Amino acid sequence: MIDPRFIEMTLERHPHLKNNFYGLIDGKEFKLD
Repeated sequence: MIDPRFIEMTLERHPHLKNNFYGLIDGKEFKLD
């Protein structure tokens, strides 16, 4: 399981990920472009 605090920090740094975040998790793939 991914740490929720890590998720929050990541979304703050990369707001564009919010739209596809759960899709990335479902795909078991986590990329920061």
